[in-house]
Amino acid sequence: EYEFDMDGQVSRFALPKNTLQPLIENAIIHGIFEKPSKKGSLCVSTKRENGVVSISIEDDGVGMDEETLRKNFAPAASGRVDETAGGYGVRNICDRLHIAYGAPYGLSCKSTPGKGTCVTILIPAILPDDGE
Repeated sequence: EYEFDMDGQVSRFALPKNTLQPLIENAIIHGIFEKPSKKGSLCVSTKRENGVVSISIEDDGVGMDEETLRKNFAPAASGRVDETAGGYGVRNICDRLHIAYGAPYGLSCKSTPGKGTCVTILIPAILPDDGE
């Protein structure tokens, strides 16, 4: 099952291409499909507050323990804020968001084993140029 809870004020804001797809795919493959039933719920929601757009992808999948969460979302061993130690998809998204917007924007993740995961993207509320 899936649900979209979209704030109408967010629909025109710029987001780098291929930002949502890997996160939604991860929620389904590594969260929901790892449950014994292979069934679950996915919710994609957006909101705008104080000049910031947040996009959340939340599942009720298997969740992650602290070590797995840290591996996938913590800064890489190099110490660079724009690199993560995790998989290619998450690392690529983090890098592109930091390059495009700088700190404090990017990805954050909360997860509870057996209950699910919520990944949140934060970007500035910047409208694309009309010429694009």
